[in-house]
Amino acid sequence: MRHFLLLLITLSLFPLASQADLIDRGFTAEYELSLMTVYIGTTTRQLEVGDHQLTYRSVAKPGGLAKMFISDTITETSNMDYRNGIITARDYRYIQSGGDDETDENVSFRWQDKTLALSRENKTFPLNEKSYDVLGFQLALMRELQQQHKSFVFHVADHRNFYTFHATVVNRETIETPAGKFEVLKVEAIDPESDKRFVFWCAPKLDYLPVRVEYTKKKDGDVSALDLKSIKMNKPL
Repeated sequence: MRHFLLLLITLSLFPLASQADLIDRGFTAEYELSLMTVYIGTTTRQLEVGDHQLTYRSVAKPGGLAKMFISDTITETSNMDYRNGIITARDYRYIQSGGDDETDENVSFRWQDKTLALSRENKTFPLNEKSYDVLGFQLALMRELQQQHKSFVFHVADHRNFYTFHATVVNRETIETPAGKFEVLKVEAIDPESDKRFVFWCAPKLDYLPVRVEYTKKKDGDVSALDLKSIKMNKPL
């Protein structure tokens, strides 16, 4: 009984100790990538932590039978400032190579003049609070959930355009992934203008890292998904 009470006291003293670990320490996560429930490859995401900065990189490659039809590799890199737990987007790059279509586009967050600039068609947009690129906003989502927020708005840029996603925690569930079973919060994020939709299943056990992500483009209705396969910390405690 004494040891049990000591354990309870220890846990109560450090209830949030793990919540900053993944972002503060960095990690490498591998996901299985599917399209309309059909496996098409893997995505590896690596978060590197520097001096007041974060670099989040995602590399998606075809796998299985999809390699017979798809040869493209998609590399995305998000650079962010990181101070006092606050993530501020700086720039984002999208490279598609190895296939018929070659793409290399950039997004710049110009906070001094509050302008977002996309290299594609030289588009510019006014910057808003909580503006991120499509990778960085998933780290920002983790932070929002750690603070027990239930609804929030993100302004999100990819290499094509700038969107406003209204996100809401809709449920608490248990799901099975290749990495195992997780208790999760299900978060839906929808852009009302384009009807683009993200659904995130975020695991408190992993500091609210999305262990499953679904993305739907209203134009064609295709649903792509990521399911966590493995994860490891970049830095020891």
